[in-house]
Amino acid sequence: MKIINRYNAKYCSMKYLAFFFFLIPSYVSSQDVNDDLLFYGDIMVNASEPQHRERAAKEFNRLFDQSIEGLSGIKDCSDNKYVSQLYAPDSSFSIITWQVELAEHNFAYSGYFFSEGGAPVKMEDNVTFDKNIQYDLHEPDYWYGALYYNLLEISPDDYLIFGYNAHGEFENGKVVDALTVKNGELLLGKEIFQDKTDTTLFLSKVSLSYSADASVNLNYNPGLEMIVHDHLQNRMGRLPNQGPTNVPDGTYEGYKLEDGIWKYKEKLFHHSYGENNAPRPKPVLNKRKEGRQKK
Repeated sequence: MKIINRYNAKYCSMKYLAFFFFLIPSYVSSQDVNDDLLFYGDIMVNASEPQHRERAAKEFNRLFDQSIEGLSGIKDCSDNKYVSQLYAPDSSFSIITWQVELAEHNFAYSGYFFSEGGAPVKMEDNVTFDKNIQYDLHEPDYWYGALYYNLLEISPDDYLIFGYNAHGEFENGKVVDALTVKNGELLLGKEIFQDKTDTTLFLSKVSLSYSADASVNLNYNPGLEMIVHDHLQNRMGRLPNQGPTNVPDGTYEGYKLEDGIWKYKEKLFHHSYGENNAPRPKPVLNKRKEGRQKK
């Protein structure tokens, strides 16, 4: 009987010891994945060679998918500076987006939607970012691709979300979209933005296209309680072979919420700061290309 007891005691000790060591690899594996995400994120964003960025992006996406496998809830990416993560004010959901320059002037976007108690929802970048997105509604599997930089709650279930898209050698774009989140699902677009050319029409979102060498502001101004953006003028571009493009002239226009509709306001200020001298928001993009000469 004593031998059996000692054997049971030894067996139990070994069982709990084995269980303890079983937990360690899962922790180490999780930590390794996070470290690898930072490693490949750095290459994906900052490498000078496009083939290195593309290879790193594929591995980054694979590791990110691995890190959220079986997840129910919101993934915290606050320690990863290579993605943009926006939270709802009540932290009921989160949107994570990132971008990679696969080749010169060819960008791709990835995104995920997370909600409390729900499975992650992947956002598929398969729609061309152009003026036509203003007339469409977009679900996660039908997305125009953007690096989102601001999220604002308007009413329960309704939000504004602001994003950036580098969609060509000569042009960049920004968008303010209506985001509806209900029962753990999201929809981008709602016909609540007054068309500036025909005020009897309403758009599902507002997008801007402007010269790639220009800096353009599109954001919510809490002091004015308005969406504010640079007024753009069509001029001959300064880049080689660019042709006509849109550039800011130092004045502003925007939209004010009135009875559930964002009404267009043509001229916000009667003062110009001069071309390219208007106040700008803090950049949200990397500075990798600042040290590279444009070919």
